[in-house]
Amino acid sequence: MPKQHAPDPTYLDMQRLQKLRAALPYEKYIKLYETFLAELGLIVQSLAALSGYPDQNLANALHQLKGCAANFGASAIWQYTEQFEQKATSQDWQKNAQNIQELIKLCAETDARLRTVLSQEKAGA
Repeated sequence: MPKQHAPDPTYLDMQRLQKLRAALPYEKYIKLYETFLAELGLIVQSLAALSGYPDQNLANALHQLKGCAANFGASAIWQYTEQFEQKATSQDWQKNAQNIQELIKLCAETDARLRTVLSQEKAGA
């Protein structure tokens, strides 16, 4: 069973989650977040494959992740990618590799926390 996490404002923007929940029918809200979590996994795989090289592909992947995170209330990912994206094409590959590893950990933690929120939503529905 996955580790359960309490909602944490440093990881998730609970106001953003609540606004989306209020704006969408329940089934669409759940499907939207399940799709986001699947996309998050694909983006993380893409980042890992880039091996930290400072190039436009890395910047594009970071930009994509930043946008998704902002739209879905993943505030910690958004903040990290906001800083990393600005430096990704100019810093050395070792620093990028280190930042990618930190971002992958952050994505995993955010994923776990969001899954907890969604399971609580499903249980309360």
